[in-house]
Amino acid sequence: MSRRPELGYFEGEVDLCAPETYTDCIAQTGPASLLPLAAYRSLSFAYLEDERIWTRDWVCIGTQRDIPQPGDLLPYTLGNHGIHVQRQEDGSLRGAFNKAQHGGCRVVPLQCQGGRKTSCSFTSCGYSRDRGPITADELGDGASAMHQYLGLRPERLLPVRVQTLGELIFVNLDSEAGPLATTDLGALPVVLEAEATRIAVHWREYDADWKLLGQHLLETGQGRSTIPDDDVFEVRSDALLAFWGFPNLLLLAQGNESCLVLLQPTALGKTLCRIQLFSTAPAGDGDEQALSDRWLALIHPRGIRAAAFCAQLQGLERPSPASVEHTPLQTDPAGRWAQGCLVRRITAEARYEGDLKLYGNVRNYLL
Repeated sequence: MSRRPELGYFEGEVDLCAPETYTDCIAQTGPASLLPLAAYRSLSFAYLEDERIWTRDWVCIGTQRDIPQPGDLLPYTLGNHGIHVQRQEDGSLRGAFNKAQHGGCRVVPLQCQGGRKTSCSFTSCGYSRDRGPITADELGDGASAMHQYLGLRPERLLPVRVQTLGELIFVNLDSEAGPLATTDLGALPVVLEAEATRIAVHWREYDADWKLLGQHLLETGQGRSTIPDDDVFEVRSDALLAFWGFPNLLLLAQGNESCLVLLQPTALGKTLCRIQLFSTAPAGDGDEQALSDRWLALIHPRGIRAAAFCAQLQGLERPSPASVEHTPLQTDPAGRWAQGCLVRRITAEARYEGDLKLYGNVRNYLL
């Protein structure tokens, strides 16, 4: 039976919102376990993340280089919600929900409720895959993209809060959330300088849950979070400076070069990495390709290892004589920190303004 979100989130008899479900995952001393396997393979847990994280947190969706000119538009599917940010004539940024959240469908088709973003002719759909930034020329009168994202009366679209941190663009669907500057992300060191040149943009998708992919991309045996409960994890070494701003922002810097990786779940156990590469050094012939190759050579093997690890976790759910009866340990510092950030959010008491919450899958409202 489908349920409303205020009735809770369950996987079998397990209450996914109960703090006791995660006691072993956030142990302050001694070893900690991975999150329950439902956190990586359950559609109910994906709905819970949509409710408590993607619609409540400041989420980075791109950089100002994505939409430099007035009228340019950046689409982004945030959880199960199709939104966009558009550059205005005065240079400011305006965010809003897309005109059609369900691709123009009267009811979300069953095949679109399977926890996987799919290709769809209605590119504004909250269940479809995103396209890249759209230039103002593509949004002219009569253009299909104009209608799908903006509709005929853009000023009537439900607004989305937008704030920037240097070159980074953040959005928040929660109208009651505090300003970005008051969060731990507001203190994130700005390693993407305005004078930096954007060298390349790459999208890479891996068969890995976004939480596990994040810890593998940092891949460190050591690291620190300046405050135990803050939302920024920092990794420093002689060659690399890296930050993970929960939930989806990874920043890596090495010398004059910076790499931005934005994690975007596109299915259960599948994550898109939106990668942008920057440099403050003058570029010579062939330097841009060499820089791009160097960073991808760092990221791709880590993504492959994350996918292999997730495949091993999937193997644990298949009954066999060799099955492990307990959840594996979480030995990675970044992974342990990320689990703490997630558990604090999903076990916190949710806010509702009425019987129905503002953001969510229409399926949740059917009994």
